[in-house]
Amino acid sequence: MMIGSRVSGSYAQVGYIISADHTASGGQPATPVGLRWFAQFSSQGGNNLRTWYSGNAQYDQVGVRHAFRVLYTPSCACLRATIDTTNVAQSNFNPFASGSQWGIGPWVPQFAGEVGYLNSDITGSNAKRTRFTRLGAQRVADDVLQPMTCTMIRKNDNTARWKVEASSCDDFDIWTGVL
Repeated sequence: MMIGSRVSGSYAQVGYIISADHTASGGQPATPVGLRWFAQFSSQGGNNLRTWYSGNAQYDQVGVRHAFRVLYTPSCACLRATIDTTNVAQSNFNPFASGSQWGIGPWVPQFAGEVGYLNSDITGSNAKRTRFTRLGAQRVADDVLQPMTCTMIRKNDNTARWKVEASSCDDFDIWTGVL
């Protein structure tokens, strides 16, 4: 799950990644070996990255549902990344601050999968698709989570590597395509 600025390449995201030996400094792995949770914040158009990775690989996730959220939190004037109800990381900036490259909003919610390996780092197969359900966005005025509207755009830039299929305005499935 990601939110992005409308005026720059700044973003905040939380989710999972199939990785090897990621470090707190954001090193790139050579070979994928396990699914890890991660969160990432960018305050200056893609620069000034702050990244968090879970210490251990997550196993036995087939059929397990999680709530991944990035929400603005007034008490810290920051963006917080949560998995289920656990705060895993927070930004070191206030996106509403004067001079912020985030702009006044509204911000752009995005639900994306990125593939970086020739095998697959998208979970799911045609027989066991990964389902994203109850997609929503925070209304900052009162912190209420609102369901996504039917104006969401779906894009797959490599149909040979992965597939996506929407089942409603706020639900969709992804899975590895035939390589």
